[in-house]
Amino acid sequence: MHGKANEFPIRDEAHRCTMPAAFLTAEEPRLLDPCDQADCQLLAHGIDGEVKPLALTGTWDNDRARYTIDRLGFNDWNTPERKKNSWRLLDDLIRIAGHQPAVVAHLQEHLSTDHEYSSFFRSAIGTHRDKAWVEALL
Repeated sequence: MHGKANEFPIRDEAHRCTMPAAFLTAEEPRLLDPCDQADCQLLAHGIDGEVKPLALTGTWDNDRARYTIDRLGFNDWNTPERKKNSWRLLDDLIRIAGHQPAVVAHLQEHLSTDHEYSSFFRSAIGTHRDKAWVEALL
C-alpha cells in the first residue's frame, strides 16, 4: 500500500506531541515535507527516472528520504520508465533541434510546477547547463 493516509510517522514516539503545551518541533516527522525546500533537496532525480535519497546512508535525512520514496511509491507503477522515456525525447530535442522557439516552449512546459514530474525534468534538463539558453530556462 502506498500513500500517507492518516499516518504521521515521527522519529521517536516518546517525543510525540500529545498535550497542547508540548513542543511540536520535538516530533521530527519521518515523511519529507514538500513545502519545505530543505526537505525537497534530500531527493535526487536520476536520469534513469528514479527518485533517490541524496543524503548519506545511515543518516536521519537518508532514512527520511528513503521512507518517503518507499511509502509514497515514487519509483513504482512504471513511473521511472515513463519519466525516462519522456526525458529521451526532451534530450533529443535539446541536442538536435537546439534553441528554437518550439523547443524552448516545450521545455518550459515541462519545467512548469503544474507539470507532472517537473522536479525530475528540471534536474534532467539541467544536465545541459553547458548551453547558455538551457541555463537561462532553469
